[in-house]
Amino acid sequence: MYKNLGSSDRLIRFVLMDFLLGFSLSGIDLYPWLANTCFMLFMLSMYLLLTMLAAYSPLYYLFGWDSKSAESVTPSAPSPQ
Repeated sequence: MYKNLGSSDRLIRFVLMDFLLGFSLSGIDLYPWLANTCFMLFMLSMYLLLTMLAAYSPLYYLFGWDSKSAESVTPSAPSPQ
């Protein structure tokens, strides 16, 4: 499987996943009437976790995005003439 997530994208996903997971697990205790919303946030955090670990995002593939190749591109110095 082609990896299309770069390291900075994976770091952003980790921080967002950590926030969503903490909110979804603590939100059930604090606000029981938000159980459906907390479940959806939990599922979203699990999607972020799986895509972060695999370094592959199906949505990136669908839209043709690739953050891994964008990080590996280095600008070349102009050639002397």
